[in-house]
Parts: sequence; C-alpha cells; structure tokens
Amino acid sequence: MMKKRILILSLLAVSISVFAASVRTLYYNWTDMHKYNGTMTVMARVMLNGAILSDCELAAFDDTDELRGAALSNPDDNGIIFLTIQGDNKGAPLHFRVVHGSDDDNRIISDSETTLTFVADQMLGTYDQPQLFIVTTTLRGDVNRDGFITIADVTALVNIILGKDNVQPYKYDHDAADVNEDGPITIADVTALVNIILGKGH
Repeated sequence: MMKKRILILSLLAVSISVFAASVRTLYYNWTDMHKYNGTMTVMARVMLNGAILSDCELAAFDDTDELRGAALSNPDDNGIIFLTIQGDNKGAPLHFRVVHGSDDDNRIISDSETTLTFVADQMLGTYDQPQLFIVTTTLRGDVNRDGFITIADVTALVNIILGKDNVQPYKYDHDAADVNEDGPITIADVTALVNIILGKGH
C-alpha cells in the first residue's frame, strides 16, 4: 500500500512538472508602468498563416522599438488577447511582435503585418470582432499551419505526397512541407520531419 502511494505521488509530481514546463510565460516584461499617462486597449486575436493562433503573446512597440505593452492569449478562449498599451496622446505609430511556438523552450518571435497608431483612451476590437494581428511565416515542418510541429504535420505531409490535399489545399503549407528544403516534396521530407519531432533535426 505504501509503495502504491509513493508511486502515485511520484507520477503526480512528474505530471505537475511537465505541466509547469509547458505553460507559456510573458517574454516581454513591461518595466515602468507609470512612464506614460495614457492607455489604449485592444481586444485582439493573432492569425498565423490564415489560422487562429490560440497560444501566443502579443507585444506592442513604438517607432523607437520601446515596449509599450504585452499580453498573453487565452488558449481556452480561442486565442483572445486583452492588450493594454501605454502611451500619450501624440499619435505614436505602433508595430507588433508575436511570440509563439509550442512553449517557452521552443519560442518563435515573428513580426506582425498589422500596425496601429496610439490614441489615448481608445478601445479597439470587441470579443465578437477582435482586432486581428496577421503573422505570415513559414515554420519549416508546420504543414497544417497550426503553429506547432507535431505528428499531425506528418499526416498532413503524407496527404500532400499522396495527392489527398486537393480538396482543401489552403489547409496545408506547401513551403513548410519541403522540410529538407531540396525543392520537391517527397518521403525524404517525412523522414526529416520525424527527425525534427524526435529532436534529431532542425
């Protein structure tokens, strides 16, 4: 009975440590919350290669590349982000970066195509119609465009090779499917993708 309890506690400890390791933390930390008098709030969602990115961080920067605010998405709420941006009423141009990838150990930082101008006390986006921040990037091996490299991408890659992607071709990223970057999409790309998933390749 005692051995069983020890085993259960050990498994619980491992589960907790694995969960803790997979949680995304804020990469861009705001240091001076009182530097600016005004705020602008944005109800946002990030689109990566045409698909909702449900687990990410959105950060706002001015034209001097100073951080003005950052927030994490809510993966349980279809990627909704409530971002508060610090500033004044001088109409500073803003650009945005998105931190994504499966977790902090596999972090990818991409520039958003979306730009805004700071307006104090303005609220952009709503829960039903959030402000969209567009990111277009080719993550080598992310064939199904979900921002992660998993066994699901192997299935998508095999579908491309077998010609089964013609019904909804927009679902798959053919550039990302050329995992070994040799031009054609072949079984060699499947091998390269499996190696990435197993940590044997990049």
